[in-house]
Amino acid sequence: GEAAVSRRVPVLAGRAPEVQAVAGALGAQDLDRWAARIDAARETALTRAAEAVARAAGLPWAFRLAPKVEGEVACLDLPRPGLLSELSWAVRIVLVDEGLGWLGPAEAEAVVSPSRGALAFLDRLVERLRLEDRVRARLLGLAAARALEEGLPS
Repeated sequence: GEAAVSRRVPVLAGRAPEVQAVAGALGAQDLDRWAARIDAARETALTRAAEAVARAAGLPWAFRLAPKVEGEVACLDLPRPGLLSELSWAVRIVLVDEGLGWLGPAEAEAVVSPSRGALAFLDRLVERLRLEDRVRARLLGLAAARALEEGLPS
């Protein structure tokens, strides 16, 4: 929407069938709809820990827990950072359905051990995100290394 226009991103505006057909053919995303979904989502200790691992792996991704995510996980890939003012650093926004049963234990773990919580969270997500093998290995390898370091006595 408006944030994209202010950042000089090409925008298809309108609900006319022709506009929607072009948008669909181009794989365009409704940024206003995504902004509303992100507003309804929440950041937690778990998502912050997962973001820290992703960023350290060179992946500027934001993770949020949201109600009623169709397909359990939804991703918005942006061509560059700064297109969404609330997550200006991210190029991928990952919304995870907050009702998934495995999230409770991962969130509880993140309170005690952020790195172990992030590992549990990311381990579940990599399959759903269909990551390339090298990206998956880099992300989970770093998460596992951090979890091991966190578990070592000081």
